[in-house]
Parts: sequence; structure tokens; C-alpha cells
Amino acid sequence: MKSLLALVFAAGTLSAAPILYSIAGDGLGVARQLFEIDVQAQTATLVVSLGDGSHSFGGGLAATGSGVFTGIRTDSNGNADLVSYTSAGIVSPLSTLQPGLFGGLALSSGSPYWIRNDFLGDSHLETPPSATTPIGNGFTGGLAWRPEDGLFYAVANDFLGNSMLYSINSGSATSLPVIMGTAKYGGLAWDSGSGFFYVIGIDELAESTLYRFAPGDLYLTELFGLGQGFQHASLAVGQDEGVPSGVPEPGSWALMAAGAACMAAARIASRLRLHHRSIPSRLGSGSLHLEHPGDLPRRDSRIP
Repeated sequence: MKSLLALVFAAGTLSAAPILYSIAGDGLGVARQLFEIDVQAQTATLVVSLGDGSHSFGGGLAATGSGVFTGIRTDSNGNADLVSYTSAGIVSPLSTLQPGLFGGLALSSGSPYWIRNDFLGDSHLETPPSATTPIGNGFTGGLAWRPEDGLFYAVANDFLGNSMLYSINSGSATSLPVIMGTAKYGGLAWDSGSGFFYVIGIDELAESTLYRFAPGDLYLTELFGLGQGFQHASLAVGQDEGVPSGVPEPGSWALMAAGAACMAAARIASRLRLHHRSIPSRLGSGSLHLEHPGDLPRRDSRIP
């Protein structure tokens, strides 16, 4: 019974649908619109437009909780800095970054890491104040950190146009078997609550679609379309470090209800067993008394 209950509630937990966040372009194509993506409701809702349009906020996004985010800001001159911003649109600079094309940002144990592609096309995994680790080239599709195995995951696109998922450990990037095709990707996030990676795919018409896949999967599962403009390597779960931020999907409510019913049945069965054990083998006195009176009301039954 205990194993059944554990399975039921684990299934309910792993079905949690997260709230995601992403950066999309505005009407002029400037990446500065913060969107909330509700996986269960299959909606993408504009939260706020960041800045006045003179800076881009693409290249990476991480949620730190309570409506606060860590991201990357760049201007038309190539200047870049790490920033904090709120869902109300308040932007605060954190540190200056080297110029480049940024391919994703994630938090590991509360510290920000990002991918920067230099002007030769080489990709680097970086963290403050100045640590940089070469990881190959073409990593422009998003970065995620999975606390369960302590690895970073990133999407790269090679010179033939093929996209691949990589795990990154101590600067070594290892390709993984999930098939991602020739689509471009606009962000990657890991959600511990659902047990899925989420990724934004961009087709040849610049239409964006949200997909998900579990570790070890060979194929992506299409969820729903987001529209255009989500190609900026920015996708984050609603809280930092993959902590679940959402509500159970409809099917999990049934599982949880079944779990509650199993618990109630287990309690009744336990009380019946206790009652049965308390009946003496000989009814010499004609009285029945429970061994643990606090479990059920004490009563006397006169035996004729």
C-alpha cells in the first residue's frame, strides 16, 4: 500500500506544469519583451517591455523568484552587461561583460553562468567575475542547469545547420541522442517538478513552438505555438535552479485523489485489524475491551 501511495503522489508531482518566461522581440524586432508562458493553459502573455528600445535583452534569462530576473543587456555598439530586472520593468546593472553573441544563461547554485560566442564563432561558458571555459562553437540555442546531475545543457547549431543538445561538464561538451533536426532554437530550460526539458524551436517562417523532452528521449514532443519573435536563447522556469513553479496538470488531480482514497482505505483497514486483534480468544468474562482504547471507542458487549 505504501509503495502504491508513493507511486501515485510521485506521478502527481512529476505531472506539474511549470510557468516559464522568455524574451521576445517588439514590433521593431528588439528583444525586450518579457513573456510569461503557462504550459498548462498553453498561453504566452506579455508581462512588460524592458527599457526604451535602445537595448536588447536577448541572449539569456534566469528567474530568481519574486518577480526578479537575471539577464543580459546589449546595445548597438556591442557593449554588454549582466543585469537584474523585475516584472515591473525596473532594470539594474550588475557587471560588465565582454562583447559577443550570447547563447543562453542559467543559474547554478545561485550563481549566473552564460554562453558567449566571440567574433571567431567560438563558444565560451562564463561566470563572474572573469571565469571563461571554451566549449566548442555554435552554442546559440539556450543554456540550462540540471541540479539532479550537476550538469549544464546547451543547444548548438553546426555549420551544416543541424542542431544538437549537449551536456557540459568541466568544459567538456558531450552530444546527446535527442533528435533536434535543422530547426533553430530560442531557449532551453530544465524543470525538476515535471521532469522535462523545455525548448523553443524556430521554423523557416520564424514561427516559434514550445517543445519538451525527458532525459533519454530521442524525440521532442510538440506542445503549442508561441508566435513569432522568440528566437533569443531565453527560456527560464518560474523559479531558479529548476525548482517547480506551477500547478498539477489535470490528470494528476485524479492521481492525487486516488492517493487520498488509498490512504483512507489503509487507515480503515488498519483499524479493523487492530479491532480484530483485540478480541480475546476466550470470552470468559463476556466483555470486549480494545488493547488501545484511544483508537476506537471502548464498549462492553454482554454475551448471553
